[in-house]
Amino acid sequence: MPSHTLIATNSSTLLARDFAAATGRPEKYCAMHYANLIWIKNVIEVMAHARTAKETLRQATKFAIETGMVPIAVQKEQNGYVLNTWFVPLIAAAQTLVTNGVSTPEDVDRTYLKVNAGAGMGPFALIDMVGMKTFFDVLS
Repeated sequence: MPSHTLIATNSSTLLARDFAAATGRPEKYCAMHYANLIWIKNVIEVMAHARTAKETLRQATKFAIETGMVPIAVQKEQNGYVLNTWFVPLIAAAQTLVTNGVSTPEDVDRTYLKVNAGAGMGPFALIDMVGMKTFFDVLS
């Protein structure tokens, strides 16, 4: 790639700092984590590592906006970013309700959708979207 090219990872669990040196241009490298259903939700989390240049973040954020995304600035490097950090406890709680016989998947989703007006999916629908293998790996 030409030397001016920016590099970004879309990983939601791996930290950019772990790969920055291998890019050969750590100052031009950051994380841009697209949420599932990106053209519906239009969310992208932008996260730097210690050596990411401010200009790289500015350009990454500009790119996100130009492509119709709402950039969410992650202020401190963390795997899971913002979205998955709250998503994991949500799906874990939903699964616990069913495992313990407190509720059914349908009623968990129904409850969630009722109290979160405008939400398009409940926790179990979200689990279906990300896949059972991912759900299993996250909770393991």
